[in-house]
Amino acid sequence: MIQPTNMTNQRPNKSLLKILIEFGRPTPIKKTLVYFILLFTLSIGYAQETIFVNGQYTAASLLSVISDIEQQTNYQFYFLE
Repeated sequence: MIQPTNMTNQRPNKSLLKILIEFGRPTPIKKTLVYFILLFTLSIGYAQETIFVNGQYTAASLLSVISDIEQQTNYQFYFLE
């Protein structure tokens, strides 16, 4: 007789610890792979564009600040009042 099994209760064949142990000693290929992954992730964060907006906004209304940002940049703001 075949009994149904519940797939949610089954554990994966390998644990994360076993996978890390099987990864083994660092070889030049593994070091290069880790280096390129790190370099790629850092380049994504560095590629963000920095935009500066000039002005004095200590007592300004939100609408005037948004208007200045739209004039000095390519950004457009849409909101309901």
